[in-house]
Amino acid sequence: MKKAIFTIDVEDFSDITSIQGRIRPEDCPSMMDGFNVYLDILEQENIKATMFVLGDRVSKEKDLLGDALNRGHKLGMHGYQHNIPSSLKDSDFRSRLQKGREAIKEALGIYPSGFRAPAFGVNESNIKAIEEAGFQYDSSVLPVSEKYHSFGHNVSLEEFRSFGQSVKENNGFFEYPMPVYHSKLFGEVPVGGGIFARLFPSICYLHCLKKYLKKNDLFIFYIHPFELSKVKAPKVKNLKLHEWFYLNFRRGAYMVRRIKKIIKILKRFGYEFTDYETMNCCLKEQ
Repeated sequence: MKKAIFTIDVEDFSDITSIQGRIRPEDCPSMMDGFNVYLDILEQENIKATMFVLGDRVSKEKDLLGDALNRGHKLGMHGYQHNIPSSLKDSDFRSRLQKGREAIKEALGIYPSGFRAPAFGVNESNIKAIEEAGFQYDSSVLPVSEKYHSFGHNVSLEEFRSFGQSVKENNGFFEYPMPVYHSKLFGEVPVGGGIFARLFPSICYLHCLKKYLKKNDLFIFYIHPFELSKVKAPKVKNLKLHEWFYLNFRRGAYMVRRIKKIIKILKRFGYEFTDYETMNCCLKEQ
């Protein structure tokens, strides 16, 4: 049976890497209204989200996240702060993993079961550290080339065995790579949501998404609260063109329509909705 997992990287506008040092955090409006917009869409379809939370934000959003957990949504970690793991020293990254886990446990009463790196920026040593920190799974690998700037690395998973076409496993630890369609016409097209669902022309994105769904048995979608927020983004100085597009292009109502469209397509292609923890349990029984 084909499966789909819906996720959200829980960070506010002030956490975004590309604006650091260009605008004061206190000048950034909160865009966490997009979090509830997302959960409302999913709950209309009885879909449970996995929430990848920043460790230094969890206390600020304790009530919001606690309510979501009570409604059956799942918990993962997005780092302690919004730092790209592959840019950190190994010891620093490991320290931040533990600090983030403890912050989440203190605020919400449970440890996060999985991890997703900011900007999908992991390497092989990062994945090993994530496993050794006590996480059950990772979903940080975006298998694309360097043309996507900070997005993803060509991470080797040679030690992992394959489950189906997508999932990898090593000693009970699972890696869930993000979906990428390799098109002869368009090249590498990440189809798992976020900026990629906003940036690519609709006809291109939906064509590649459908092609991917036909050939694969697992689809993972991700989004950020700011991408669904109704709040206008503040002006940020000295942005490069691709950074401006990331912060502003097709946010809000456009992405609400896009998510609803994706859910309809998934249903038409026979996908069932699940979460990482349920997938782990099923795969361990095989």
